[in-house]
Amino acid sequence: MYIVFDLEWNIANPYKKNKLNNAMIPNEEIIEIGAWRLDEHLNILDSFSTNVKANFFDELHKHVAKVTQRDKASLKTGLNFPEAFLHFTEWSKQDGEPILFCTWSNNDVRPWISNLEAYNLQWPLGMRFFDAQRFFSLAKDDRNTQNSVATALEFLAIEPEKDLHKALNDAWYTAIIFQRTIRHLQKENKISSDPNELFAELYKYSYDINLNYRDKLVFDDISKSSDLIKIAKNTDWLCPACKTKLKFTKNWKPAKRGLHLNNSTVCPEHGTVLVNLMCFRNKQQRELNLPFHVKADVKIDWMVHSLK
Repeated sequence: MYIVFDLEWNIANPYKKNKLNNAMIPNEEIIEIGAWRLDEHLNILDSFSTNVKANFFDELHKHVAKVTQRDKASLKTGLNFPEAFLHFTEWSKQDGEPILFCTWSNNDVRPWISNLEAYNLQWPLGMRFFDAQRFFSLAKDDRNTQNSVATALEFLAIEPEKDLHKALNDAWYTAIIFQRTIRHLQKENKISSDPNELFAELYKYSYDINLNYRDKLVFDDISKSSDLIKIAKNTDWLCPACKTKLKFTKNWKPAKRGLHLNNSTVCPEHGTVLVNLMCFRNKQQRELNLPFHVKADVKIDWMVHSLK
């Protein structure tokens, strides 16, 4: 069973942001949930849709208003988030059948988690998320490009008939792209046509949002960029999810004139981990020959598997 869903969310206007000191207030407040259910054969069965009544932000950010074509009055419509979440989870359940929750990119994951935390709600353990955007990119052998829904529709020659940036419509298009991508791969014998085997194959590309899959680290400043390799080699790098110490067998690869170093390794439990270590300074800092700032992005890569 597959649930393809999409969220629309609002953010605080800049002048209000500084007033929001409560750590439990999410940076993004969900204002709409839309979803479609697909069976094991990828047939679209039914849908779920609800507006979510705003609780934290009583005004629409101008960018959100422009993209979604909503107005301020819409924030007062719909269910409150705990009730919407309950309805969505109840609708999603299907006699204990395993489910993959599919989204277009992972951009909706952070708002989803932060809204759950704001209301002290628990997403059931074991529910897996699947990034349909990255799988589409992998299927077209273009892993490094973040394709938009509109780009994917054009690539697959699907004529858009519904307005984008409405949760139910965006979920519909994601479901169609997901469906067409899988069926195309099945015709090319790159992925199984057997429903059980297909689910198992897609499962390996999914991830548990209850796990921390990304760490962002900050290091002491360095006087010259060539010192970056010392940090790379002397740091005890850990898996973001389980904090297991990572062992690197490959050399660090320089990029961007030596200001970045990249490497990858494998956590025995959570798979491939990518590390991007970088040093940087702005124009003024360069002119004054000030030290370089250093930070690193350590993340689990859920899309390392190759298709047949």
